[in-house]
Amino acid sequence: MGRDMRYIDGADKIVLKSSELFDALSSLLLDPLLIVDEKELIQGVSLATLQNFGVGSIEELNSLSRDRISNLFVKEHGYFIPNKIQWMSALGEGVPLVLIKNPAGSLTPHRLSTQPVVLDGKTFYLILLRNIEEIHKAKKAQKYFETFKQQFLTNISHEFRTPMNSIIGFSALLEQTKIDPLQQEYISHIRNSGNAMLENVENLLELMQLESGAQKVNRQPFNTYETFESFSKQFTGIAEQKGVGLLFMIDPNLPEKLIADADKIKRVLRNLITNALKFTSKGGQVLVEIKVLALGAKPTVRYSVTDTGEGIPKEKLQTLLRPFASTRENQIRGKEGFGVGLTLSFKLLQMMKTELSVASEVGKGSRFSFTMKHPKIAAIPFKLMKGSEFAIWCANSKDIIHAKILRRYLRLFNLNVKEVSNLTGDELTGIDALFMISDSVTHPQIDSLHDLHEDLQIIPVVHKEFEDKTLEVISKIEDIILLPSLPTNIYKTLQIIWKKTPKALISPQDRVEEKGEINNISILVAEDNPINQKLITTILEQQGYAVTTADNGQIAVDLYEEGEYDIVLMDIDMPIMDGISATRIIKEINHKEKRAYTPIIALTARALAGDRERILSAGLDAHLSKPVDRDFLLTTLDQYIKMKDERNRSYIKSV
Repeated sequence: MGRDMRYIDGADKIVLKSSELFDALSSLLLDPLLIVDEKELIQGVSLATLQNFGVGSIEELNSLSRDRISNLFVKEHGYFIPNKIQWMSALGEGVPLVLIKNPAGSLTPHRLSTQPVVLDGKTFYLILLRNIEEIHKAKKAQKYFETFKQQFLTNISHEFRTPMNSIIGFSALLEQTKIDPLQQEYISHIRNSGNAMLENVENLLELMQLESGAQKVNRQPFNTYETFESFSKQFTGIAEQKGVGLLFMIDPNLPEKLIADADKIKRVLRNLITNALKFTSKGGQVLVEIKVLALGAKPTVRYSVTDTGEGIPKEKLQTLLRPFASTRENQIRGKEGFGVGLTLSFKLLQMMKTELSVASEVGKGSRFSFTMKHPKIAAIPFKLMKGSEFAIWCANSKDIIHAKILRRYLRLFNLNVKEVSNLTGDELTGIDALFMISDSVTHPQIDSLHDLHEDLQIIPVVHKEFEDKTLEVISKIEDIILLPSLPTNIYKTLQIIWKKTPKALISPQDRVEEKGEINNISILVAEDNPINQKLITTILEQQGYAVTTADNGQIAVDLYEEGEYDIVLMDIDMPIMDGISATRIIKEINHKEKRAYTPIIALTARALAGDRERILSAGLDAHLSKPVDRDFLLTTLDQYIKMKDERNRSYIKSV
């Protein structure tokens, strides 16, 4: 067809060199198509035209039109009524509506368009008619299919997450009980397999959503340090179980607030980190870096995940991003996964106008990275003092990497820092503060250091499980930094060292003393699934919270109206009254009765793309997805309880 058709330069007519072309074309069309000369006589039609008008030949159709094509269209208010030959050339790309009478006698609306053509040296007009009812039916069917598919994905996600919440959650609680090593191993396998299954299904569902066009980029302002530091804590347990060192390097030069789709960025990073941990053996390391490459109105930020794992052969890099390409190889190598995580990450980054870069060497490891520009809406939050001298001492070789990361952080803060090999020589002379990376800092050790260097400020840097032990020497030290090192915690410690913030305000001892007040916190939990209700209640009561439960939204509203609660955890899908309706009524109660602010946090199995935004826009304060991450849940509760106290203090002052 292409060699027989061309456009006339500077004109809007098509030249067809052979009428046979039209005959071939018209036989393929499902819509009515007519070819009309300048006298409005029909010279050619598609087979669909004859069927539509209930005639057997062009001659019959011309007779029906009484030699004027416009007579085929029924005149009625609101529809196009052609009356002169000029209408055909004037329409061009126009698509007015016309009514035609079908063989059954009913009137059917059609969308009409025309195109002038030159056929065998003469000017004709191609007239295409499209049945609007058929178009609407097709669109309606497509819309129904898309709605059905979205509902199917939502239901599958919800029905899968709800039992997984119990499996993973109770496995975690069971691990904390007194069990023998063999039982501990069994439970660990259950948790790890549950997490792997959850991640595989989540990736698969999200990839299906992405390819169906259900996902959109949702750029919103977000707090960089709060978002990424909270995110980093989700992987600590997995890394510890595998015996892999997980390190985070979050650049202190990041502006405090940027604009981006933070959820999609975290989704990509989650897939990259999970892959890195999967393919890194015990004793290896995974480094996650969020680094500022350039500042300005739109800072350039590079996100990267580097591991010391197996590496990827060059021939495998070609198929790395294909869905399911690595499934069989994962099975052979004893690894879990469908092989869709990287494909999903690649497509998400494409949506955000960037791309995934891969560098790998077999036996040495891999590095996955991507770069993005973000509009900023807040400056760098850290205000530093120069002139201090810091030292870092590491008790054993396995923690040297933590010493290097801490040194990088301090140097990014533009501070003078050096690593020292021992604590008894002259290396600490003139040093203002010493960071001791050790899980066994003792009273005699600190006393000895103070005997040699009276004004030396000491900050132990320990793994989380040794925090309570280190608190025994809190009176002799300035602060404690928990591994992995993160910029906000380091900055808080620097504030103490520089005497800008009193130690009592942010020291670990103060946090320990505050735990006694947690018994005064009352939480209302709305959850219809009895097993999940038991899980959440157990987690909260173990922390000393007072918990009241409701089996549906209506009971939650009734309990809230009768009592006082510091915070509400709200499931979304519940019988009788759903969580969103219950939230709206609770907000109305607060407004009418002038109650203090009470945070309402969604704890739900609805976690597909768009669910979080939809839930937050309905009035809930935060969105936590099932299966619930115990540490993240408790961190979120602590954050919103503090926020509640601050808002209520401001409210009281204003009144």
